[in-house]
Amino acid sequence: IINSNFQLSTSSNIPRFDNLNDYRNDEPRWAEWNYGPQKRTLFSINAQQKQKTRYYDALSMTATYQALEESRFKRQLYSEVRNAQVEKVKVFSFNLDFIKHLENQAQLNYGLDLVFNDVRSSASDRNLVTREINDAITRYPNGGSSMNTFGAYLTYKKDIRENFRLDLGARYSHAVLASNYDENGLFDLPFDNIEFNNGAFTGSAGLVYKASDTWRINAVLATAYRIPNVDDFAKVRENGGFVIIPNDELKPEYVYSGELSTSKDLLNEKVQL
Repeated sequence: IINSNFQLSTSSNIPRFDNLNDYRNDEPRWAEWNYGPQKRTLFSINAQQKQKTRYYDALSMTATYQALEESRFKRQLYSEVRNAQVEKVKVFSFNLDFIKHLENQAQLNYGLDLVFNDVRSSASDRNLVTREINDAITRYPNGGSSMNTFGAYLTYKKDIRENFRLDLGARYSHAVLASNYDENGLFDLPFDNIEFNNGAFTGSAGLVYKASDTWRINAVLATAYRIPNVDDFAKVRENGGFVIIPNDELKPEYVYSGELSTSKDLLNEKVQL
């Protein structure tokens, strides 16, 4: 089975009402503050196969391309200068997933995913009277950024004994990020680029005990891993007269969690507690 998907969307300008309602000295601070049209193009193709083989019973393969554009336009009250920030992102992704049914009602799921992101950011100040255009501070690195991620996962589900079900999962994630700052005289950073190359294993283990037809107990232990992205590392933003600058020393975040829950069906499964 082969499925294809094509989407093309855009929008009108989207006013930032909280900023347009911002007053200073009894007058609006902004003459205009709009998000520009949000443009998105997506094309994907998915292929599926159901056939019992030694390594899988079903597989799904998906390749996707996306082009995204977002922008911000703002001008203070009585100012002749209109600031524009434009971000363009291209995303290529690939997913491959397998399902294998094993003996004794066990099931194995495994696969991998690849994602390639390219981020381009530009900014300008345009004088609406003289039509003069000058460089402005970009929201993201003006030399461009890329973030590429790779992941591989494996899950195992099995009924052990009559009333127990075991769920196990493991995943390896890896990311490579690069951002470059071209000198433009608008601000001076202590570095010209940001590079990140890091990966980690995460996993989970869950056990379900079905004490009766209406009574269940669930226990889960899990780890999670979040990789800083271009927005976390490299964004430049002015807010209230202060400039938020990039941080080239961010580290991944880890989470360790545990959960214990129980559920009871009542009134012939009409109510669950």
